Amino acid sequence: MRQILSAGLLALTALSARSAETLETDTYRLEMKGDWKKKPANDAEQFTLVSRMKGISLTISTMKLKETVVDLERMTRKLQESRLSGEESAGKKFNRKIVIAEPLITKADRGWHLQYFGNDNTGRKFRYYGIVVPGKLMSIYAESSSANLEQLEEVLQEIFKGLQF
Repeated sequence: MRQILSAGLLALTALSARSAETLETDTYRLEMKGDWKKKPANDAEQFTLVSRMKGISLTISTMKLKETVVDLERMTRKLQESRLSGEESAGKKFNRKIVIAEPLITKADRGWHLQYFGNDNTGRKFRYYGIVVPGKLMSIYAESSSANLEQLEEVLQEIFKGLQF
């Protein structure tokens, strides 16, 4: 009986490790391994993925930019303003006290990156990563009521491994 149970658990683990959710648009391709499941959405540029095993929800969205936008740093700073304003509005709307660490903007090979993390008074933790490159912008928002910031960071690294942008 013990061998049957062990074999069943091993098969379940192998199955969940091999299964994957793939998102593909004209802007990017992302393959997530594990139990990630895409939730239905109305917006063709925004996807929500949920992992029950990790207790983490991801929202990934993209926006095409005019190729003539050459000041990507300025665009990244505008993205920061917009994101922080959105966090503040959501806090007010849902009556949550949100604490956000100082956002970090960095130059990258092809453009600029914006990132920040925080939490709110319900225990929810979140991690944001924005990528601004010529012609497109990608936003990745990870949140959880049970995972810690290190686990959210691990999920971001998992995304970067499976992302073609």
